Amino acid sequence: MSGQNILVAGTGIAGLGVALAFGNSDYRVTLIDRDPPTPEGSPEEAFQSWERRGATQLRHSHVFLGRLTTLLRTHYPKLMQELLDSGARVFGFEEGLPPSLHNSYRAQPGDDDLAILFSRRTTLELVMRRYASRLPNVTFINDAGVRGIITGRSDNGALTLEGLKIERNGAMEDMRTDVVVDASGRNTPFPDWLRATGATIGEEESPAGILYFTRHYKLRDGAEEPVRDGTPGAGDLGYIKFGVFPADKPPLLRYAGSAGDRDRIADGDREAGCVRCDLHGDSGLCALGRFRTLRTG
Repeated sequence: MSGQNILVAGTGIAGLGVALAFGNSDYRVTLIDRDPPTPEGSPEEAFQSWERRGATQLRHSHVFLGRLTTLLRTHYPKLMQELLDSGARVFGFEEGLPPSLHNSYRAQPGDDDLAILFSRRTTLELVMRRYASRLPNVTFINDAGVRGIITGRSDNGALTLEGLKIERNGAMEDMRTDVVVDASGRNTPFPDWLRATGATIGEEESPAGILYFTRHYKLRDGAEEPVRDGTPGAGDLGYIKFGVFPADKPPLLRYAGSAGDRDRIADGDREAGCVRCDLHGDSGLCALGRFRTLRTG
């Protein structure tokens, strides 16, 4: 399989993960992005101006758990350093302990693998994208839409996926490849395209049941970040949950996130869902949580 072409639909976290996994190898990786190229400038400028139609949660609060943090630290140390230099920060297991447990804590093997990475998603994707674009075997095609799949049949009659139908600059073109990766997100059209060819695609859907809001706060010039003294940074009011936690390094942003009952808020209980938590306003963002699992049969 070495030396083959890999065509990736989507340049979010999953698509960038493919680029990293096959970077600096004999594979040739091409990623299709329907959005314009990443903006120039700093992560702060990207946070303010970057628009990605396929990632509505781009400016919501994000924390990246231990597995991703360990993966980056172990396999992509240069990328990890670029993230840290751009404002991302690692929050270790010991740092997350309440003050009452600090004196009794004794480090154990594997604790470092529980560290989490605080970073705005725009920062993470911007740095990952710039890193991946420097890899010699990775190519990004911007302002291009995936409009369909190219299929065939093997000698034994099995369905094969041979490429993608791409639209760019108002023209359609067929891009054939050895491997196709669907990294276009939970609203992917690929299952329907495959069903149209006669393939059986099973699907499970599990609504998360929440509607969440995020508001961003910036420390004033000269202000210090609050000391972790045991004061709860999150809570559950019964009808809504909330949390306040750091994002990129000071003096950048802090996030406040709120997750309320989806049906109650959707039915018009805006006061309970938003106003009382001071998360509803010009700088507030909203998204509906839902998880999908697809399987082929």
